[in-house]
Amino acid sequence: MLLEDASIQDVVRLLEQNYGYEVEVDKNVSTENHFNGIFPSDNVDVLLTALSKVYDLDIKRVNKNIIIHNRFHDHEKS
Repeated sequence: MLLEDASIQDVVRLLEQNYGYEVEVDKNVSTENHFNGIFPSDNVDVLLTALSKVYDLDIKRVNKNIIIHNRFHDHEKS
């Protein structure tokens, strides 16, 4: 899968429409970031790991549910 200048919303749409995931994005996650990359279409975890590292996101996947939120947001609460 090729992503060119893809926003978080583009990635969510891709995961939901092409892979059948239900994705929840925390309101504090920036929608201004855009992402470029080539990822294996048979391994969504590679894409999720890359997004997590590049944008410092905490991404949890359980079965067909994905939750995305800012990693720093959790630390502010503690």
